[in-house]
Amino acid sequence: MVFISTKEFVKDIETLSLMVSSDFDVVCCIPRTGFIVGTFLSERWGIPLSTPELLSKGKCWLSRPASPTDRLSDCHFKRVLLVDDSVGLGKSMTEAKALIHNAEIVTAAVWVSFKAKKIVDYYVHAFHGTDLILEWLLPSSRYEVWSIASDIDGVLCENPSLWIVEDERLFVEWMENVKPLFKPRYKFSAIVSNRRERFRNVTERWLRRNGIQYDALYLTPEGEDDLFHKTQAVKRANPHFYIESEPEYARLIHSITGVPTLCYSTMRMYS
Repeated sequence: MVFISTKEFVKDIETLSLMVSSDFDVVCCIPRTGFIVGTFLSERWGIPLSTPELLSKGKCWLSRPASPTDRLSDCHFKRVLLVDDSVGLGKSMTEAKALIHNAEIVTAAVWVSFKAKKIVDYYVHAFHGTDLILEWLLPSSRYEVWSIASDIDGVLCENPSLWIVEDERLFVEWMENVKPLFKPRYKFSAIVSNRRERFRNVTERWLRRNGIQYDALYLTPEGEDDLFHKTQAVKRANPHFYIESEPEYARLIHSITGVPTLCYSTMRMYS
């Protein structure tokens, strides 16, 4: 399993731009995540940007439009750079190439699986399998087929200040009203938190009110060690990966359970 942070990704696009020459008539990006790479390269090199569907109709966006009202322009091209952020099985890349006719097509991506290396001309990194997790897509529904578990405080909402936690009345009020920080568009297989079991009702209300779905909610029984609770609950849930708020806990949870654990505060995956 490979996790790519947004910070790493931006550096990798810069690396890709240095690997590939800029002598193309147009950068063609595969929607939607390919737009990130395509826009960067198009603006860096000052050449038009398009998509496979638009390019099949001879249309593109100019890097510097004649006026603010200009949207799509006619595009005349002989050499095309076809880009995506990542290539797993290669289906999207192959389908996109089939839409572009009468042109030399060069392909590029930031991350490619070893299976897809043969269909991509330029890439920055290669990875085994197809389990690639991208930070900027973490909330998206593309991961709904996975089993994902998450912490609450420090992930789904900010961490409370110590002085709030030490005053139970203030803590309950805070839990009722804290704004969500991370709202995925999929259901968690489990939510595992060090909040005490006595806070179950207020926690469930907040999750329901903010549209955060889950199959199981593991809160800490009174008197139970926090780390022991989390490791046992993560073992029980056995997700594809767990999202933890604290760096040291993330490292230990992975070490003890063997479950890949993403530290949300540092965007580092322990796997």
